[in-house]
Amino acid sequence: IKALDSANRPLQTELSLAVVDMSVLALKGNPKKNPVTFFYDGLPLFVTTTSNLKNILYEIDVPSNSKGGGGGADDNLSRKKRGKFEDTAFWRGVVETDTRGLATVAFTLPDNLTTWQVESVGITKNTELGVDYEEIVARKEVMVVGLKPRFIIPGDEFSVGAQIFNQTEKPQKLVITFESATLALEETHGQTSVAVANGESKTVYFALHAPPNIQSGKHTFALSAKNAGYEDVVEYSIPIKQNDTYEAVATANYTRAPSAKEFVLLPDTVVQNKGGATIMTSATLAVFLGDALRYL
Repeated sequence: IKALDSANRPLQTELSLAVVDMSVLALKGNPKKNPVTFFYDGLPLFVTTTSNLKNILYEIDVPSNSKGGGGGADDNLSRKKRGKFEDTAFWRGVVETDTRGLATVAFTLPDNLTTWQVESVGITKNTELGVDYEEIVARKEVMVVGLKPRFIIPGDEFSVGAQIFNQTEKPQKLVITFESATLALEETHGQTSVAVANGESKTVYFALHAPPNIQSGKHTFALSAKNAGYEDVVEYSIPIKQNDTYEAVATANYTRAPSAKEFVLLPDTVVQNKGGATIMTSATLAVFLGDALRYL
């Protein structure tokens, strides 16, 4: 980090630093700060009427020939399994530059293959203000992106997709593999081949079944795309949720006899350790107005 004033002289300053996935920022229109306006701009009288329904999502036009940035070509790193995904790669509230206007921070990017926005906002003791935005790109020439549900209910039948991106200069024939210790494939194999033209992407799907005996925790699976020259392996986890859909049943009776019987039949598939029954009795028909009377 290098901090300079308007005359390009080094500044000893204090700043905050954030590195965030731009695809997340795009959901809010990527709001960029202007600290000078925030601290020194006038505040006229005005009335603003807004609606949050107008623009919920922003569509970003990505050029078809966009290939992102370069980066190290370390072979071990290029074949590393990706499984740690975060929206924020780094944040530090206080970073101080020295008298030369310099500071150094180091961090490891998560496994997201995306464009990261680096935001640095600084202020000096004399309230000199500044902000800067830079972009860095984490990419691979062959990438796999998993398409998965947000959660799984025991016994579910569903599909997981593998979207393969080919950012090399040539068409690539790749072997796509699905592996999981807990999810069962509907077919006997979890491997297929696909040819992807350069600069394009294709998606393949695997039909899966969630075993009903696994009731909690999460299902983990890995998707890979490989050939002799390229490889990408990505690991995902999907939480398991119980099918706890509550149903309410009510029955009522009145009689002049000394006793009365009411019957509630429970299905065999009901969850035994959840739910309950409420019984109310009264000497008059006012029992049917109990909730209304309490409200009044």
